[in-house]
Formats: sequence, C-alpha cells, structure tokens
Amino acid sequence: SDSQESALMDDETFKVL
Repeated sequence: SDSQESALMDDETFKVL
C-alpha cells in the first residue's frame, strides 16, 4: 500500500476516493 510500484491501483489510492 505504501509502494510506488502499486501506486496506480492501491487500496490507499482509492481510499481518497
């Protein structure tokens, strides 16, 4: 969740949405 590799589809990325 805290990686730039999975930054495009991470659980924390959609947590802002």
